[in-house]
Amino acid sequence: MAQKVTTTPNDGTFQDVLVQEEEASTTPSEDMFDAPKTVHAFVFDNATNAQVVYYRLYDAVTADPSSDVPFMKVRVAASTKTTILVADGLNFATGVTLRCTSGSDDTDTTGPSTPAPVTLLGS
Repeated sequence: MAQKVTTTPNDGTFQDVLVQEEEASTTPSEDMFDAPKTVHAFVFDNATNAQVVYYRLYDAVTADPSSDVPFMKVRVAASTKTTILVADGLNFATGVTLRCTSGSDDTDTTGPSTPAPVTLLGS
């Protein structure tokens, strides 16, 4: 499950939410925001792995790695951190579920050598 970090008031004044999954792996991190969100920033941290990893994001509250096709897949080079900013955001109308593997196939189940953290900023 995602490790949630809230950086803004939760009283409705601000609707932005920051979530972080510190151990992204083949097991899906389900419904990371606990609600539909528009995601404006993605930080994929593969600095601790000597291999390429593939982050998969699903517009769903859960994902079946053996059959579900990701909404978005991001390849991150070995030993690097990649940040993607989307001004208008990407709308996840159902929820945001994430997983990470070292293989590129949508149904790959080979995990990275070490978990690869990811941080998302949504509104």
